Amino acid sequence: MQVSVLQTVLHRLLLYVRRRRLVVYGMLFLVGSAFFMMLHSKVVLATIDTHHLQGKVFFIEQGWGGDTPQTNGRSYIMVMNADGTGSRILIEKFDRVLSLGWDPRLRSLETQAWATASMLADTHDDNLYTLKVEGRNASDVSVSKIERPLPDDFRTRFYEPIWDYKDGHSIPIPNTRSYTTRITFSPDGTRIAGLVRVLNTESNQTKLRLCVVPTDGSAPESCNLSVEGCGAQSPVWSPDGTKVVFAGALKDDSMTYACNMMELYVYDVNKKTSNQITNIVGPRIPENNHGVVKSGMKPGYFHKSTHPQWSPDGRWIAFMSFGGIFRVHPDGTEPQLIIRDGYFPTWSPDGSMLMYVIKTGNPIAITGPSDHIFVAHADGSDPTEIPLDDKCLSRCSYEDLNWAE
Repeated sequence: MQVSVLQTVLHRLLLYVRRRRLVVYGMLFLVGSAFFMMLHSKVVLATIDTHHLQGKVFFIEQGWGGDTPQTNGRSYIMVMNADGTGSRILIEKFDRVLSLGWDPRLRSLETQAWATASMLADTHDDNLYTLKVEGRNASDVSVSKIERPLPDDFRTRFYEPIWDYKDGHSIPIPNTRSYTTRITFSPDGTRIAGLVRVLNTESNQTKLRLCVVPTDGSAPESCNLSVEGCGAQSPVWSPDGTKVVFAGALKDDSMTYACNMMELYVYDVNKKTSNQITNIVGPRIPENNHGVVKSGMKPGYFHKSTHPQWSPDGRWIAFMSFGGIFRVHPDGTEPQLIIRDGYFPTWSPDGSMLMYVIKTGNPIAITGPSDHIFVAHADGSDPTEIPLDDKCLSRCSYEDLNWAE
């Protein structure tokens, strides 16, 4: 009897100790969880002081529904200080801007745009310009000179007719011509990279190819014949001038539309070889989606890696694709998704930060909230919205950011 009572007492004591131990463990778990959440909240809440951002930013703005010039459905070249202040139209003579790039060596903008007829006589067939920029801040920046960057014999290499789409076929419009893409000068100014329509003698078809042309004509033209380029995208030179990154078709065949299934390639100008550096797989292509693949091709998956930007030191290439903004080394190693849902990245002049666009709502809607511009460290950490001093009164979209000194 005494043994039974003793066993009962010991059993209850053991249960009490176990319960107390669970309580202690539970308390320790709760304390640890709270500490982790506190640390995590600090990371999330950490921000960049945008008031200290240096330089200026050129970008394309298009909007609808307001009473300012850039809200009438047209697109303009804008300038603002890097902290978001002083936003304004840089030049009103261009009201349909398709692409925009910054040349730090020449301190000029390279743009593919249409100008008003009052400014240049033959704007109906020439839409590539360089804009010489003067001034340090957004308030005093001005365009001192507008030029066509190439003489006629060079321009014709990059020309093609303006195409119309009728009855399922692309038809050239008579007596029209435009550049296939924005061309870009090498850092030393001796060569030009752009897309040229090249005839394939075996298939008797013409396709856009990345070509490098010397400005003095002393060396033969170099073209990458293995990858079809996308005319809606622009090639970008590496800071040392030895390579060009561009968006090209994932498959170089007659069944694929280059601009709907494209990845990034790096073309070595000296070796005349190209290397695919990205492979970001998007959603599956619906059956019979002939806007992406031609009839007879089995649908696969979307690929949309675009708008590459070299870091100033040449170590990274930032670009946008499905999921957001990525960065990758020029040899294709260490691809990283660093900013979710970001668009149009641009490096700060010192390479320590990235500025980018966050789209809101339907990207093609004419009503709704405007886009937002953010800044983050080069690895995507501490994303911070830049408060814009913008006069856009309705929905505005931002593209092709260029962060300059």
